[in-house]
Amino acid sequence: MKVLRLPAGPDLDSLKLEADLSFPGRIRQVLTDLRGGFPLATINDRDVYVVQGMTVSRTRVKLFFDTGSGLLVRNVRFIPTPVGTVPVQVDYGDYRDVAGVKLPYEWTMTWTNGRSVAKFTELQSNILIDNARFAQPVLPAAVRTPAR
Repeated sequence: MKVLRLPAGPDLDSLKLEADLSFPGRIRQVLTDLRGGFPLATINDRDVYVVQGMTVSRTRVKLFFDTGSGLLVRNVRFIPTPVGTVPVQVDYGDYRDVAGVKLPYEWTMTWTNGRSVAKFTELQSNILIDNARFAQPVLPAAVRTPAR
């Protein structure tokens, strides 16, 4: 039986952060305690600015912006778990223009025991989506365990 688990706590916080980072103008609303002024770092032979902040649930986040283009190339969040803090890194690449805005067509997410890559062939903006798609899923009725 497949169990539907709704995201909560740091998992929900991470999903919200990913969505909000799609709108860079919201970074100041999404992250608090923003700090910059760190030494330049290097990612893929490119210099990057480093900005650090905290989410509402106090998850520490580091953002890395290309010094030439100003585009976000990486975000690293440090998620608290019962066994310690777990870093999750998302690298963004293959930026293309979509309705006048540069968007990454490639996302590589890396965590302690895995990695996934998402490559998009098409991104669209301002698409009408039925509000019913955003409704909370209905949980299936409890399945009775057969008597032993």
